Amino acid sequence: MDAQRIRVGLADTLAPWAAEVKYVLRTLLRIAGYPYELVWLHGAGTAAGATEAVDLYYGPRGIPVQASVIIPASGRPFTVAPHLEPRRLYETDGLAFLDFGDGPEGTSRRGAGGATAANAEVLHLPNDIVFACYWLLTGAREPHYRRDRWDNLHLDGSFFLQSTLAAQPLVSLYGDRLRRHFGQQGYAALPLPWTTAQPAPAFAFSHDVDYPQMLRAIECLRLLATRGPAGLGSVREVLRGANHFWKFAEWMAFEHQLDTHPAFYFMARQGSPWQYATGTPDAFYDIRSPVFQELFDRLRDQGCEVGLHASYHAYRSADQLRREKDLLEQAAGALVDGIRHHFWHLDPIAPHETLRRHEQAGFVYDSSMAFELYPGFRRGICHPFRVFDPDERRELKVVELPPAWMDDHFDRRLRQNGITDPDSYARRLVDVARATGGTVIVDYHVRGMNHDFFPRYGQWLMQFVRAHVESAATFRSPGELARMYIAYEGKLAAQSRDLAGDGPLCEVRAGGAVAADADPLDVDDAVHGLGRPSAVGPLQPGEEQQWDAYVAAHPGGGIYHTLAWKAVTEEGLGHTPYYLRAVGSDGRFAGVLPLFLVRGLSGRRLVSVPMRDRGGVLASDAAAASGLVCEAVRLTRQLGCTYLELRSLDTMAPQVVGKYGLQCHRRWITTRIDLAPGTRRIWQALDRDFTRWAIRKAVREGVRIDLDDTRAGMETFYELFVRTRSSMGIPPFPKQLFVSMWHHLVQAGTAGLFLVWKDDCPINGLLTLRSKDTFILGYAAPQPEWRAHHPSDCAFWHTIAWAADHGFRFYDMGADSPQQIGLLRFKKKWGGVHQPMSYYYSLNGAQALPNFDSSSGTYARLRRLWTHLPLPVSKQLGAWVTRQLS
Repeated sequence: MDAQRIRVGLADTLAPWAAEVKYVLRTLLRIAGYPYELVWLHGAGTAAGATEAVDLYYGPRGIPVQASVIIPASGRPFTVAPHLEPRRLYETDGLAFLDFGDGPEGTSRRGAGGATAANAEVLHLPNDIVFACYWLLTGAREPHYRRDRWDNLHLDGSFFLQSTLAAQPLVSLYGDRLRRHFGQQGYAALPLPWTTAQPAPAFAFSHDVDYPQMLRAIECLRLLATRGPAGLGSVREVLRGANHFWKFAEWMAFEHQLDTHPAFYFMARQGSPWQYATGTPDAFYDIRSPVFQELFDRLRDQGCEVGLHASYHAYRSADQLRREKDLLEQAAGALVDGIRHHFWHLDPIAPHETLRRHEQAGFVYDSSMAFELYPGFRRGICHPFRVFDPDERRELKVVELPPAWMDDHFDRRLRQNGITDPDSYARRLVDVARATGGTVIVDYHVRGMNHDFFPRYGQWLMQFVRAHVESAATFRSPGELARMYIAYEGKLAAQSRDLAGDGPLCEVRAGGAVAADADPLDVDDAVHGLGRPSAVGPLQPGEEQQWDAYVAAHPGGGIYHTLAWKAVTEEGLGHTPYYLRAVGSDGRFAGVLPLFLVRGLSGRRLVSVPMRDRGGVLASDAAAASGLVCEAVRLTRQLGCTYLELRSLDTMAPQVVGKYGLQCHRRWITTRIDLAPGTRRIWQALDRDFTRWAIRKAVREGVRIDLDDTRAGMETFYELFVRTRSSMGIPPFPKQLFVSMWHHLVQAGTAGLFLVWKDDCPINGLLTLRSKDTFILGYAAPQPEWRAHHPSDCAFWHTIAWAADHGFRFYDMGADSPQQIGLLRFKKKWGGVHQPMSYYYSLNGAQALPNFDSSSGTYARLRRLWTHLPLPVSKQLGAWVTRQLS
């Protein structure tokens, strides 16, 4: 029997976020088991609109709409999700809700006339669960959490951890509520493929093959160090090969008793102990060796699934993922559809970028979306789902199978997680999956069946499954679950219809749709739901004070938007400024956009701002932002530039991005330290055995740091800076740039120079910038020959403490390429949190986006050549090169 289609009415005021809204509603209705028909309700932003009958309505409160389910829209832009934490988690009628400031308004009421029955019960949800689900499904706050050296997320103090959201997957719970509500109204749903008449969880075993071949000498030493003489018996068994980690047969025997097949994820890249110790912790085995070839034959005979355990750095490249997939398929003699990353190591800043690379590499499913340190459901969902790509604003093709826990969660990490009863916590995860018809996927390493080394791994799992799972779950392999879900999703998609185009406002407000080839500069902003400021144009004489006042008042305004920075860039690099402002009908500024014309080796380009990692549009609303971008695109064409580049820390309004076809890329990430805890707590959080030791060693050896705001100090810093950059093979900026910064910033108190001395010799320097509540590391000049005295550690700590003691909230360490692993790790050790930068491009003749990634192979070769240049040549040539590439 076909499932009954749910007619979903969307208020047309939601058009700017159509992609995000549809993604969430599709996800919820897939969990509920209903196909859909999406329609726009025109005029639903007014009390007179939205009279059409639908089954589910999502839009503003207080609209007279006939619907069985009403979800009030907060009107909040979805782009602000990464900047929000819920105020609280509250419960109404047995269901929990996130309060982002919308305010609860009950969960259900009768009357109002649903679409199917005159007196049907209306499920009136208390707040905007669509926005809440988007916040969860995209991991909106994850870039703001602290990471350790292995990129593991530390959620200490986060709302997510404090509210135990990992144990209550709200997205699945909301989808299940819709299933039960519509079922009570007589709507036939499509059953989840692994359930029977009653909701039941699907339970899947999966096993990462990290360390199957024991390094006996190391394990014997480990046994003696941890157990002393009591470990001698185990040592003897290890030495004669009876105590080992090759436990494939034990896992297969256990899971075959449950009539299911295990999935083993093998690593195709062979690492080494040395690489492990130096930051690339890949496995040491060779899947092409005879012992593994024999194993693969046995696994095929037993019907086991083989997946890829992607190497630690494989997330960076679709080509690398494809190579590892091909190598494993050749060695295993089987297709490899699934993948799980070693250490769950997706892109540390943007996991969706890794999953996008999975698409390109040909994977069917991924099962990496979990927390290394915490059990539970990372993205608020215990069902298979599709991940949303916020950059491309689309659903990715790879199915995500969310793991529930791994072996370590209920063993070594119990105390860290505050879990006193692992059985109870695991039952909680199983019970919520059972109640919603979700999935429970567990990850146990192959060696976990060694009861001597890991008494709480395989042994505990077997006891738990037999006591709490065996009679109440369907056992499937991850690959089977993925294929079942894809077929289920396909049945729903075949019956679904999307009658809501991405731009209903084109039809309603402009009297007709916009032609596909229409020039966005000629299309009225009203078509995209945007007003237009009364005046957009270049900064006029006499408006300078108003410009800087607007920058100072705007939450996103910073030093790179100021007119002082205009003078620095113009004088120091010779770039021509084009400063645009939007003026509202009241005569006040409604937005600003600093732009510079850069005449470079690859042609002309318009950049906001060159040399530094951010700038971009500041605007009071989307209308002003649209006007500024419109004028910037016009200038790009008028000046014959190949492209426009807007560098920003924050994302732009999607309707502006959509109107002008801007391409967003996140090739750079910045690292920020939260200074709110204060100097003492920041110090205590530093690594005692190295970082604090290095700082104290520097002080003992006479390293000192002086704040020097003199012109002579800047001259000294520049000479250090030239030597540093030249030794690294990086062209130094021209001297005039630093002279201009001293004149316009240092003397004005918006920049400071810290010089590091050993006796009477300058050995390092930090040129820092002060931007509202943020202290920015601008330029550093460490001298490699003084590295043994740890001047960099000493200087970083001194400036961090100085900034915290002087009332700054953040210490910004600047942007780097994600490929610069060593530099990012150095910055992270200070408590830094990585945050992606949003760079927007409008191409005008360029065939591809620019890529000035200094970690690429081409730049590495050029660097090696540059190190051989004499310093005077490096100065002169560097001044010219940096003007071209800034």
